[in-house]
Amino acid sequence: MRQTGQSMARKDGNLTESVYRTLRSELVLCRIAPGSRVKTSDLAKRYGVSLASIREAMARLTAEDLVCYEPQRGFVAAPISAQRLQDLTQVRVEIETMALRQSLVQFTALDLIRLDEAMEAMLGTAQDDGAGNHVLTEAWIAAHAAFHDALVAGCHNTVLLQVRRQLFDQSERYRALAAQVYLVKKTSDIARDHAPMAEAVRRGETERAVDLLRLHVTETTDSLLRSRIDGRELVPRRA
Repeated sequence: MRQTGQSMARKDGNLTESVYRTLRSELVLCRIAPGSRVKTSDLAKRYGVSLASIREAMARLTAEDLVCYEPQRGFVAAPISAQRLQDLTQVRVEIETMALRQSLVQFTALDLIRLDEAMEAMLGTAQDDGAGNHVLTEAWIAAHAAFHDALVAGCHNTVLLQVRRQLFDQSERYRALAAQVYLVKKTSDIARDHAPMAEAVRRGETERAVDLLRLHVTETTDSLLRSRIDGRELVPRRA
């Protein structure tokens, strides 16, 4: 059966979306190394799609600061730096806490159930190396993101939520890169870091929930800044 122009366009659109989501995941998980070239021709061959589909995906990823375009090099995975992480954290704390405050004003019983489910999923997907060290897995990364999404489920400001998620994903790149060579957390830390936030939300203690979220974000950054990447500290120690 001959495909119509509309069905072909729909198929191309689905392929473009699939490629975008796959590339986005690989960038967030640092499977594409920060600062490395992202060749559109290679990607088109790899995924069996047109260059136009790849360029569309690149445009979206550029808008999210996950890739950037450099003269003479083309598209590259967005680089990372200690200063960038510190700047990112400063902004992220403000955005995350703003979204949480707005969320808790309209947080429903259903939102609370989903938060509890997200907490259970995060604990259920946590794995360790046999010595109590948390091993970062794709399942846990997704569950962790779902927990933080659940915290702000009551926020209905779509622009705020979009910015929040973009900053969250950019921060996750640092966690993923550090985890490749450095065990950032103990498995037992997961409950310690997240359960009090869920409990504060359950009790309707907005200021406590906000303070705990702020502490969680800043402590995670401090831990990442102490990690070492390729034998080098992500941030140099001061003399």
